Amino acid sequence: MASNMPGTDVNQPISSPYPEDIYLTQFLGAMALECALRTGMIDGLEANAPMPDQAGLLLTLLDANDVTENGQLTPAFQDVLRTRRDILEEKLAFLKLSALDVVTGLGALAGDLPQFMGRSETFALFRYDKADNTGPTALHETRKWVRYVSALTAAEAPYLVPHLPFENTGKILEIGGNAGAFAREILKTFAELEITILDLPAVCALGEEDGPTARLSFLPGDARKDPLSMADGTSPDAILFKSVLHDWPLEHTSAMLARATEHLPPGGQLVICERGPFKAQEMPFYMTANVVFAPFYRDEDVYLELLGELGYREIRHRPVMLEMPFNIIHARKP
Repeated sequence: MASNMPGTDVNQPISSPYPEDIYLTQFLGAMALECALRTGMIDGLEANAPMPDQAGLLLTLLDANDVTENGQLTPAFQDVLRTRRDILEEKLAFLKLSALDVVTGLGALAGDLPQFMGRSETFALFRYDKADNTGPTALHETRKWVRYVSALTAAEAPYLVPHLPFENTGKILEIGGNAGAFAREILKTFAELEITILDLPAVCALGEEDGPTARLSFLPGDARKDPLSMADGTSPDAILFKSVLHDWPLEHTSAMLARATEHLPPGGQLVICERGPFKAQEMPFYMTANVVFAPFYRDEDVYLELLGELGYREIRHRPVMLEMPFNIIHARKP
């Protein structure tokens, strides 16, 4: 049932596929970089402006992190700053939240998850209940986590999309597709597809800010109760869950997969793309952003069993290694 992708060593996670992460490896270096970006110091260095005397400590930390050398931005960091500044800043903002949660609540994370979630800054950010309308407050609160998820997805998508089984697929419904970063990468790779993203109203509104296209549309709704159809009301040929199912307890995940199955035509595909559990590996500072979600990442066997219980027989599993294991699972409805 499981097969490794050619050229993918599933036993050896690469350190990181994202070029900015080299500057997020050490805690002090990352925090110095966050401070330098937030205060405008990086912009001053980029413009070769003189630094105040009190900048000495930050410059020392930035030098140690290869952001600067002798008070000048390194060419390698300048390249990341030019091409990936938004992603870098979103990751640093989220790392600050998750690091605080780990420092103050690692014991609860490992032993009392409800307590951890109740006081977590990270989980306070992801307030799905505030995304159920498109008012100014809802858009403001939702934008905070949509930006982070979009930045992360945009970095992951080029590594994951080539492994998706959409060569002969016409219409895809992506459930919980956020602002469309994954869908837009899919559309680059598969020229004949149409994708509808079903997500909460505020999320869809933010996604539409980047512009729907002739092949991408947004459908506000709740996948737990609303019809799972394309924006034009037709049935999808495939339903995709990318980094969504781990948000829900197992019984809810099972119910969502069952609903998706009901809305697929015979021969339709159900596709799951989810991070798997942590493996024994080095844990640089940037992994803190994943540690806070560690209890929610499931082994692929959980999804394979759920699909088997729903009657799927043609089930395939493709592991892909980024900074953590990803599992791409797809099944065809009998």
